[in-house]
Amino acid sequence: MFGWFRRRDDWGDLPKSLGLQVDGRGLLRGEWGVVELFASHGAERVSSTDARGVQRHDDFPVTWIYARFEPKLRLGLSVASTNALTRFVEWARSSCDIEIGDPAFDRAFHCASRDPAGARSLLSGDVAVELTRAASRHAIVTVNDDEVCVTEAGWRLSPATVASAFEVVGRSAEAIMASRRGLVLPWEMQVREHWDAALARVGLVFDPVRLEARGVIDGLFVTVTIDGGDSLATEVTVVAPAPFAHGLRVLRQDQGSVSKWFRGQDIIIGEPAFDDAFVVKGENEPEVRAVLRGEPAARLVALANDGEVHIENNALTVRFAQVETDQIAALVEATVEAASLIARNASGFLG
Repeated sequence: MFGWFRRRDDWGDLPKSLGLQVDGRGLLRGEWGVVELFASHGAERVSSTDARGVQRHDDFPVTWIYARFEPKLRLGLSVASTNALTRFVEWARSSCDIEIGDPAFDRAFHCASRDPAGARSLLSGDVAVELTRAASRHAIVTVNDDEVCVTEAGWRLSPATVASAFEVVGRSAEAIMASRRGLVLPWEMQVREHWDAALARVGLVFDPVRLEARGVIDGLFVTVTIDGGDSLATEVTVVAPAPFAHGLRVLRQDQGSVSKWFRGQDIIIGEPAFDDAFVVKGENEPEVRAVLRGEPAARLVALANDGEVHIENNALTVRFAQVETDQIAALVEATVEAASLIARNASGFLG
């Protein structure tokens, strides 16, 4: 979803008529059992090319009614009702449709996933029933790793439309989350078998439901988790109590268009291997050089050989492009050590 939120009074009499609330962000909120439901106003862009080859972009007002999954599904899942596919033509053409064996669901939805077997298990049974019901009542129903969503055209909806959307989203989210809790994928079993003991040795506490570990090491807050999407990755994030340097941002040189935009503001540290590997931004060039030069630069280059390094203000994140199990403790220690060296240089510069 993309777009903008409008003022809270744009919901008119809907909150009062349906017993819903509007929060400080202007989101309409409700509940279905233990599932939190939201609605927001936004815009969806439709691009087209006329006979002269001129591209045109039109923004149409929409209302999204959705529930977010916690934890995320981590299946690389994309499901869209067939009535929604005109909005997702390129995605539909490029993705392989997965059929789950339920005729009504397979007619109503186009489905793609990084893990077809996992997607079939997730979507079968009660989930297929609820989503098919949702598609019979609302034209545009989508599901991904983050949320299940109904999209309605316009910003002024009738109470009956909103009430129906809240119901089918709530029922669908409840069924999806229950199905996901009962689904244990092979890579999840490996994480649960290896992470608990390995990360406990370095001082982190593992949550087997969220598949993440948290804790404090050497005064730094550490999070280790599995990130989904098109591919699975292990992310280690280390957060310092104070910024490493004011406005500090560090990206790898090969991070596509972001790197190209960023390149014009690159700060050269003076360490050839580091300068070749990274693009750097900061408000105070002497400060940035002081905190990164020397041992921190060498450690970050070593980390970049194994994963994608990103520094933002006071956080160092390393994304390893696979599910790490046997080496997870060593990767955490290496990331923490790099962050500690940067923080030490930062305290020396301020001192």
